[in-house]
Amino acid sequence: MLFRSVLGEKLGMTQVWDDAGRLVPVTVVQAGPCVVTQLRTAERDGYTAVQVAYGAIDPRKVRQQDGRLSPQVAHFHPRKILRLRTLIYFAAWSLVGLGLLYALLTRERLQVNVLADRNPQFVVLSDGSIRNGYTVKLLNMIPEPRTITVALEGLPGAEMSVVGMDQPPNRSFAVEVKPDRLRTIKVFVRQPRESVADITTWPPPLAAA
Repeated sequence: MLFRSVLGEKLGMTQVWDDAGRLVPVTVVQAGPCVVTQLRTAERDGYTAVQVAYGAIDPRKVRQQDGRLSPQVAHFHPRKILRLRTLIYFAAWSLVGLGLLYALLTRERLQVNVLADRNPQFVVLSDGSIRNGYTVKLLNMIPEPRTITVALEGLPGAEMSVVGMDQPPNRSFAVEVKPDRLRTIKVFVRQPRESVADITTWPPPLAAA
């Protein structure tokens, strides 16, 4: 689509009478002088266009004595691209990009989040043992199935059970997590009555491997 336009300088506003005797506001524009600064061709640039500039300029700032464009206005001149400041910016952004790439490639591919029940914090069972509940979230960030071992550490005699897993209480469980999926499990930790007096830390810690 071709758009018609005028490149110039606005001088002000005025009014003129049209053929019907109506007073019409108009804008006064000084169009020119306009200088062709570059030609875009389909063979070199992939499209055809004309680059123009408005206003007068000292010819010595545009052309050299041999007729070539001055380095001050030459497009993509090596001296304009390979300046010290440009090289410093390029090196800084390259270091930032390499740092982000390294962090992305070496990040941990497993995320574990353990939330202890706070209401109630623990339950005293009928046999005198203490039970605490946890919500364990396992995020597998690799594109293949993964077996994650959830283990209980630091509480001699304690055992845990996982809701929905038909296995007897134990100190560790193997949990299957699908590729690129989050799995949430409910874990109960039970401490026998005879070991309650020896507890120095409660709730007990959980670990995932």
